[in-house]
Amino acid sequence: MQKISEKAKNDINNLLNADYFVFLGDEVEVNPGTAALLGLSKSLDKRNIMYESSELEIMGENGHKMKKNLMIDFSVDVITKSKQDTLDYLIRELEVQR
Repeated sequence: MQKISEKAKNDINNLLNADYFVFLGDEVEVNPGTAALLGLSKSLDKRNIMYESSELEIMGENGHKMKKNLMIDFSVDVITKSKQDTLDYLIRELEVQR
């Protein structure tokens, strides 16, 4: 079984070699490892896609509705609702790059 530190290094290396970071956001909070990768991805100007299929909304200050805390909400480029939406978004992005 891989040590956690080895898995973390693999995740970071995969992110460094990717143009897009897709992560699952179906829970109330994003786990700390995913949040750290999202921060790294954002700092590297990668495209960040949150696949979030739940109908969950949280309420912020003054009744502000959001999918996740504001740091996560403002770090993603797009929120997709299904695997197909995610694939369609990536295909559109790749077509634009041609």
